Amino acid sequence: HIVQIYTYGEENGQPYIVMELVDGGRLDHIHEKQHALDEVFVLQTALQIIKGLQAANAAGMTHGDIKPGNILFDRAGNAKVADFGLARFKGEKPKPGEVWGTPYYVAPEVVKGQAPNAASDIFSLGATLYHVLTGEPPFNGETVTDTVLLRFKEPAPHPHEFRKSVTPKTSAILLRML
Repeated sequence: HIVQIYTYGEENGQPYIVMELVDGGRLDHIHEKQHALDEVFVLQTALQIIKGLQAANAAGMTHGDIKPGNILFDRAGNAKVADFGLARFKGEKPKPGEVWGTPYYVAPEVVKGQAPNAASDIFSLGATLYHVLTGEPPFNGETVTDTVLLRFKEPAPHPHEFRKSVTPKTSAILLRML
């Protein structure tokens, strides 16, 4: 459940990658059309993405930027993790002052400048699932800085605040991931 990369290089000063064609849609586009997605669909997608993240972790990598735009679907509906551009090998820290990730989904330890790990990807996946399931990100401030800092000030709101139909078990899993 990881998009396959066939080759990469540079041509006329421009880097490029040649990857598998995954043309069944992106989770962010599906979310934009439907706002809050079906719980069973989201959980099935999560299981597939978890398999991809487990494979990356087994290879010593963390993705570092799990978000709806980095979850692609093939024509058969299989979810795949894409864009390992911010990936880190185990123990590799960002440079001082660098924050890696997307504000809605970045893990707290990454914001603090610590090396990302499997738990960082779990947090980001939890934030992603929360967002596409409820229609709202778990942390949403007035500015990018406010959004990032909210995760340190208070827990994410219970998913029922945005969507009453989310089952208690799914809500508990999401909140645990965050």
